[in-house]
Amino acid sequence: MEAEFQVLANDVKIRGKYFSPSPQGKENFPVLCICHGIPGGRPGSSPFAPSYERIAKELSREGFFTLTFNFRGTGKSEGNFDLEGWKEDLRAVLAYVKTLTQSGSINLLGFSAGGALALYHGVRDRDISSLVLAACPARFDFMVGEENLEEVLEALRKRGIIRDESFPRDPHQWLSGALSLKPEEEIHRFAPRPLLLLHGTQDRVVPLEHAWRLYRAAGQPKELKVLEGLGHRLRQYPEVIDTAVDWIKRRLNEK
Repeated sequence: MEAEFQVLANDVKIRGKYFSPSPQGKENFPVLCICHGIPGGRPGSSPFAPSYERIAKELSREGFFTLTFNFRGTGKSEGNFDLEGWKEDLRAVLAYVKTLTQSGSINLLGFSAGGALALYHGVRDRDISSLVLAACPARFDFMVGEENLEEVLEALRKRGIIRDESFPRDPHQWLSGALSLKPEEEIHRFAPRPLLLLHGTQDRVVPLEHAWRLYRAAGQPKELKVLEGLGHRLRQYPEVIDTAVDWIKRRLNEK
C-alpha cells in the first residue's frame, strides 16, 4: 500500500508519501522515516521523487513502514528553506506517523542536513529507536556565517528553495536558526540507543572529518562505516542503502 500525505507545520503544508508492506497499511511494522538533505539540483526538482521515493518503496518490501517527505521550501511542500523551520516539519511528520501505526520501533535515516534534523529529534523523542546518519555535518558554521550570509541566501534563491523575494525578513535570525543545529554537541544524548554513521572518503561537501568528530562525541553503542571512494550523495549508491537497512534489522533482532 502507498499513499500521499500532508501535514501542517506552523501553517506550512508539508507533503510526503508513505509505503506499507501490508495492503491494509495499518499493521505494526517497524517504521523507517527518510530525511533528505539540502537540494543541490535545479529549481523545482523534488527531493523525494524519484530517488527518495524509490528507496522508500523498495524498503517497504523489506518489511518496513517507510515514509519520505519534502521539508519546507523543497519539492511539493510549501514555504522557504529554513533549517529552524525544518525542525517543525520533522516534528509534524513524526507525530503523523504515530497516528498511522502503533509500532514500537521508529527508525530515522537522514542524509546530510536531514541527518542533523534526525539527530535533533532523536535526542528529544524517546520513541526513536535507532539513527542512521549519512554524510551528516558535525556543525553548520563551515557552510554559512555572517561573512558569506548574503552569498548563501542568493545561491539558495537560485536553487529555487527560497521562493519568496522577501524571505527571510531577518537574515541574521535565519542564520541563527541554521547554526542552532549542533550535532557534535548533542549526539551523546542519543545513547544508549544504537547509532550508525556512514560517510564517503570522497565527500567534497561535508568532509570526512565531520564523521570522525561525531563518532568521537557519540555514546555507545555506535558504529562508523567509512565508504571508500564514495561522494556526498550517498543515496545514489544501493550498497549504502543495503548497509543501512541490514544494520537496522540487526538492531531490531537484538531487542
